[in-house]
Amino acid sequence: MSDIGGTDAERAGIVVRRSVSGSPGATSGFIGFQADGDGLLVQRSGDGLGNDVSRLPSMALLSWCRVLRSGDDVEFLYSEDGVSWASAGTMSVAGEVSVGLCWASGTLREIGNAEFEDISGFPSLEMGPVADAGADVFTGVGESVYLFGSMKEDGRPVSPEMTQVVWTSGDGAGTPVFGNPVESITTVTCDVPGIYQLRFYGSDGMMETFDETVLTVMGAARVALSPFEAWRLAEFGDDAGDPSVSGEMADADHDGVSNLLEYAFGTDPNVTSVARVSHEMAQDEGSRYIRLRVDRNPSATDLEFAVEVTSDLSDPGSWSEVDTVVETDTPDVLLVRDAAGGSRRFMRLRVSRVD
Repeated sequence: MSDIGGTDAERAGIVVRRSVSGSPGATSGFIGFQADGDGLLVQRSGDGLGNDVSRLPSMALLSWCRVLRSGDDVEFLYSEDGVSWASAGTMSVAGEVSVGLCWASGTLREIGNAEFEDISGFPSLEMGPVADAGADVFTGVGESVYLFGSMKEDGRPVSPEMTQVVWTSGDGAGTPVFGNPVESITTVTCDVPGIYQLRFYGSDGMMETFDETVLTVMGAARVALSPFEAWRLAEFGDDAGDPSVSGEMADADHDGVSNLLEYAFGTDPNVTSVARVSHEMAQDEGSRYIRLRVDRNPSATDLEFAVEVTSDLSDPGSWSEVDTVVETDTPDVLLVRDAAGGSRRFMRLRVSRVD
């Protein structure tokens, strides 16, 4: 469970409530953990009454929690191994109750997370819809850009008319304006440069979840994308904002060639390919030297290509461009040979982005 600064009320566990209408004063019980790792038992024995809070220092994080009900009696238990159980307390709750997993950040300023494992005992588990805000987006002042939200339902409840979505924005220098905030796919516009956090909520009438994306609003005129960013957007589309897919060192097609090198060589990052680097032996004044050929992407104008040589692979600091001769340097071909020669010589290509 995350630990958000500025609050000691972050908690996660199992909750029993007589009502899920949203009323904060309903009869309820909770057993779980605070962010500091201590166990916690919270009980409200009647509607409209206050909470009775008991800290359980003997119940450490990564313990099991359990709720048992027999008639109107509800017992809260915990265990270190999932076999031997200790009682944390009991309470009486009459009538129909709802039981579920609970997480609360304890603050309106930030969000956190909690992870539950080995869940059982929910015959018709209501997990809620899965909201997806889509990739981060970029735009200029006063220019609209599309947002691609989506919500995947879990089948409960079964009434489609109960589902709804809404876009909201957090604090910032300006106020993002949505084309239609209750549509999954909509536009957003902002008149003040800055970085804004947008939140996309999905509700099925019983549970509500959300996901976030980042809107970057650039200066008075939209800042042109770098050649690499333009290539990344063209090749990966909606996944261009996901560094695990489109990042420089990511390898979406699992061919051993990173995205930065796919861009450098002009190969397709979504289709298996090989690095366009080859070597041969060159003759010069009766001596033989290694020559490296690089077939490169002429549009990759924001990259720097450097060919380095060494005689000692065991010494990382021995690589150098000194003792090399650049024979051809055009937008699509780089031809470099070793000028020192020797019985053991090695060459390598280094590619890096430049501003």
